[in-house]
Amino acid sequence: MAGLKKGVKRLIFAGVLGISVFLASSSRTSTVDAPPPAASVPSIESLHLPIADFKQEVVSWLDSVYASEKLPGMAVAVVYRDSILYAGTWGYTSVKTEQPLSTDSPFRLGSLSKGVTAVLTSRLVAAGLLDWDDCVSDYIPHFQIGKYGDITIRQLLSHTTGLPYHAHTSLIESRWSLEKSLPYLAEVKTISKPGQLYSYQNLAYSAIQPVLEKVTGKPMPELLKEYVFDPMGMQRASCDQASMLDDSLAALPHVHTRRGWVPKKISEKYYNAIPAGGVNASINDMASYVKNLMGYGNLNMAEFKPLFKPEIITPIERRYFRDWDHLDEAYYGMGWRIVVNQQDTVYYHGGFVNNFRSEIAMRPCDGLGVVFLFNEFTPFAKSAVPEFWRLSNRYRFALEPWPMPIAKS
Repeated sequence: MAGLKKGVKRLIFAGVLGISVFLASSSRTSTVDAPPPAASVPSIESLHLPIADFKQEVVSWLDSVYASEKLPGMAVAVVYRDSILYAGTWGYTSVKTEQPLSTDSPFRLGSLSKGVTAVLTSRLVAAGLLDWDDCVSDYIPHFQIGKYGDITIRQLLSHTTGLPYHAHTSLIESRWSLEKSLPYLAEVKTISKPGQLYSYQNLAYSAIQPVLEKVTGKPMPELLKEYVFDPMGMQRASCDQASMLDDSLAALPHVHTRRGWVPKKISEKYYNAIPAGGVNASINDMASYVKNLMGYGNLNMAEFKPLFKPEIITPIERRYFRDWDHLDEAYYGMGWRIVVNQQDTVYYHGGFVNNFRSEIAMRPCDGLGVVFLFNEFTPFAKSAVPEFWRLSNRYRFALEPWPMPIAKS
């Protein structure tokens, strides 16, 4: 009997090693970048292990969402440690042309751009070009917020500058340049001393751009390509309007009218404030991005650790997490939200711009990540991540034996 139990354990372990096999076939476009198992290893389907149902349940759930919500389009990626378990699309780049979305179709990321910019900054800090506690005024002469001239890079990226909520975001949306907009922050009456309170910003966050350009002598698009897009394998990523307009696979935003969903144009909004909301990327790009952040890419994960350290508690934004189970606390790191419940820590952010919606979440304790991209404003986006966690939790015991080191934060 003991020998039989050992044999069953070996068979189960071998089946888990073959996890990528069951992902190779799908009715949606998908990618699997783990190497195929040896011929002698049985497929995971033949073992009927619970994990074999995980992908199918995710796809069935998303099929149902797409049909019931009648969405123009969406793209979803699920990453597990060193593998892209699933990357797929539903719907169209435009309901008018009915061109199917591709996993290479770029979407606008909105505020997920903040995390991308924080990654860029962390790499430059790791390279010794600047420090988190450097003052912004060291690089931008006369920069100040209210009466304070000693705002640090850490405070910019953690939204703890002392500004009231969304100070002068209207200037960005009016397409003002950063050079023209940033001086107006000195005229704002602050609500606290820097570093004391959390208050979400777009214009102030974007002040990191001229800092990074000053220390490197390179423009922001070039920096993102050199330090983030290329090393992370984000082949379709960009940060300008022209790239979206010139890409035949690009998703178009949609608005809902009495006639149904109607495609709209790619707006100029927020390309004048790249750090806050100007990045474009495909679902393949985002899957590769998540894999790198969890320590399974070409970069040193230690460079990103400061981003996921809680800098400030965010009690006023608990309303964003009403659909999350057993929420204990919510924090902001640098460019990332940190959500804590009874058993997990999750790194998260959402984005909205030009009628695109986006959601990203990573659970470092088991190396599971998910990204949702929508080319419309849909209420489902708010519940997508917590619903995914509920679904994945049913398979958690089957995910844990994966024989790879856990990417710790």
